[in-house]
Amino acid sequence: MNRITPLRLPGPGEGSPPIWPVLLQREEGGRALLVDCGCAGTLPRLEEALAGAGASLGDLQALVLTHCDHDHMGLARELTGRCPGLVVYCSAVQRPFVAGETASPRSVAAGRPAPVDDPVPGAVALEGDAPFPGWEGLWVVDTPGHMPGHIALYCKEERTLIAGDALTAEEGRLAGPNPRYTLDMEEGMETVRLLARLDLQTVLCHHGGAVRGDIPRQLEALSRAWREGR
Repeated sequence: MNRITPLRLPGPGEGSPPIWPVLLQREEGGRALLVDCGCAGTLPRLEEALAGAGASLGDLQALVLTHCDHDHMGLARELTGRCPGLVVYCSAVQRPFVAGETASPRSVAAGRPAPVDDPVPGAVALEGDAPFPGWEGLWVVDTPGHMPGHIALYCKEERTLIAGDALTAEEGRLAGPNPRYTLDMEEGMETVRLLARLDLQTVLCHHGGAVRGDIPRQLEALSRAWREGR
């Protein structure tokens, strides 16, 4: 069993809403995995959030980056400096962006191609739609649309999806991918349609936090509204 805790951290700008990286802790063995880590300069706030969940930086064995946007990986380089044994994971598509070897898709879309500000070399590439290595019951799910190579994590036993930016939430309801920041909305909504097939009770969104109950119906409604509105 996994203990799954969204961690409230400062958003990517003064006055912006909080963001919600997610901590996974195995009930046996004491292992801990962090999904996304927040913005650069927020390490003290991350330490406070971990302490509130009964964990510390020293407990972290893995960091999974859903994608390379700064509010998801901005803290990663500082975090790996503080946690020398921390293994960083991302998708194979995202790996050169995370490492700073290639201009980030976000910068290319903005017409100002540039690598990420705080690259992290040496990330381990994850195979999509496959089990997460060494973590029973945890699956990597390909969720492109928001950005090429975006991934989510599915905790099968807990029926929980850690969605990154593949989905957002507003007032406890799913709102779909944010069209302002989703690079390929068509692909993003196809991801929503496919996610509706999962056995889900909870979705944890980086923007908006937790949504519980009636998840497949909410996803189907989002997909239907998109098709009808085209």
